[in-house]
Amino acid sequence: MGSWNVRTLSEAGALKKLDDALATLSMDLVALQEIRWLGNGVQNRRGKHCYDIYYSCHDRHRVLGTGFAVGPRLNPAIMDFKAINDRLCTLRMRGKFFNISLINVNAPTEEKEEEEKDLFYGPLARTIDACPRHDLIIILGDFNAKVGRELMYRQYTGCHSLHEHSNDSGSRLVQFAAANNLVVGSK
Repeated sequence: MGSWNVRTLSEAGALKKLDDALATLSMDLVALQEIRWLGNGVQNRRGKHCYDIYYSCHDRHRVLGTGFAVGPRLNPAIMDFKAINDRLCTLRMRGKFFNISLINVNAPTEEKEEEEKDLFYGPLARTIDACPRHDLIIILGDFNAKVGRELMYRQYTGCHSLHEHSNDSGSRLVQFAAANNLVVGSK
């Protein structure tokens, strides 16, 4: 499982390149950001190394867009997909002991206005609240954040980070995680 800001899947040959890269890395499921398609839905694709694409994009403009690429091995476990908006979608999977709700995000970048950043976290909080109570919730994606090693954040972030100090988006992410009983991790 992983996350990848692909920048676009609307160019010719982009899906083939995606399939090849994911097959080479032996990935069964990847959260995708900046797909830049129109609308939302599922593109069912068949073949040994073809991934089904569940997507949530803008209706009129080829901007942003989130989704999931799901390989043939995990496809039978998919229970539900919800397109929330062009920055947010969910995929629910059947697990062995409990079900898993995956939430894919593409947060506004650091230079965006405060209001746009604030508007991102409201739908995310409502999406978490809408997940079934006993599901494992995993949030994947691009928060466009730098999370630092500040002592006050350690219980939510651990002590290993590439950054000494958090930027505004990083502070927002950690505060959101704390308010929702989540931890922040990166691999």
